[in-house]
Amino acid sequence: IYRSSDGGNTWVHKGLDNGRSTGKVVVHPTNPDIVFTAQMGNLFGDNNDRGIFKTTDGGTTWQKVLFVSDSTGGIDLVINPAKPDTLYAAMWERVRRHNRRTYGGATSAIYRSYDGGANWTKLTNGLPSGSNVGRIGIDISRSSPSILYAVVADKAGAYLGGYKTSNNGDTWTSTATGSLNNNFNGVGWWFSKIFVHPTNSSKVYTCGLSLYESVNSGSTWSKFTTSLHADQHCLFIHPQNINLCLLANDGGLYISTNTGATWNHVNNL
Repeated sequence: IYRSSDGGNTWVHKGLDNGRSTGKVVVHPTNPDIVFTAQMGNLFGDNNDRGIFKTTDGGTTWQKVLFVSDSTGGIDLVINPAKPDTLYAAMWERVRRHNRRTYGGATSAIYRSYDGGANWTKLTNGLPSGSNVGRIGIDISRSSPSILYAVVADKAGAYLGGYKTSNNGDTWTSTATGSLNNNFNGVGWWFSKIFVHPTNSSKVYTCGLSLYESVNSGSTWSKFTTSLHADQHCLFIHPQNINLCLLANDGGLYISTNTGATWNHVNNL
């Protein structure tokens, strides 16, 4: 982990080297010294430096606050902007060796903490479970933080389903099961991310081969990007200027200034 205190001009190393692969970093909305990270751990070996980590001193020291197993890491993480002691973590069981891989298992699940990571509860009501659950993406609505969405791949990488909660994760309902199979194309472990529009909780985006958009809480989806490089990984919509969107994929970085109507590729990254 690295930290910049001058807008990215310089960076200071802040540890967690053995976390190896960082699934997500979230910063407390009012105290930048409080940071949570989701760490996936070693790619080709089991290790205990995986799960959810927390710092309260800007990264000088880290505490592991959620650990499931030496082969289950943190792949996604969100914080409630109105109640920042509330967090949701997506944990992914992933085992890879030189001759095989298993990208799912019974320990893949969503967890919730109401006390800043001190205690966690596994969320099960309405969500899939069992050995076929693979990578999970999760996001929270900034405009209505009791609403969250999750997208789940199965162990093989196919689309397993989309889910929504309107009561902070107590119960979840299935959205459009099967409608994103073509977008996942059997490699959902490569993206499997979901993003909620910052001002409209019914508008959701899912990453796959292309970026898909739903305007009805995930009930139906339509392709949002065309003629861009394949394999979408991250979308950012500026909360103060929703016309400004940044999209990261296997081809690099794209920027839109008209809410995604057109995209410009950044050639000098």
